[in-house]
Amino acid sequence: MTKKQELLLKLDLIKTEHLKWVHYAEAKFKGLDINENLTPVKHTDCACGKMIAENGQIIYHLKSAHTLMTDHEEFHKIGEDLYHFMQNMEKGNLLTKKSVEKKNREMLRNYAEVLRQLSNNLLRTFDNINNEINCIDDEKIEAMLTNPDSND
Repeated sequence: MTKKQELLLKLDLIKTEHLKWVHYAEAKFKGLDINENLTPVKHTDCACGKMIAENGQIIYHLKSAHTLMTDHEEFHKIGEDLYHFMQNMEKGNLLTKKSVEKKNREMLRNYAEVLRQLSNNLLRTFDNINNEINCIDDEKIEAMLTNPDSND
């Protein structure tokens, strides 16, 4: 298997792992009991964060990946904010309970929508990176992996 094929395979696996993270997170946010380890909060603990760290020497040479790191960090930040919000939602009292529950549902929807938009951005970025890598010669990929300063 060539380095290019390995990189494309890793990218497909990262995309799959991202989608799993999203599905587990959605289930958790809907109140299902999900193992905490399935939705790592830190952006460096998930498969995408690890891939960025391991393959940064080539990722940063790709035009399609210029926002990957910041978009990925933002995605996890919003996920973390949502997680903390869920852990600390207001309960209200007998008089305010319905109003507080409505406010909580609205906040959850807002967080979930932002998270969904960021996820869609990441998925498009993964696809764009895949397309860009496919357009690069195997030899150039090999050179980028062995000589991180090369971006010719």
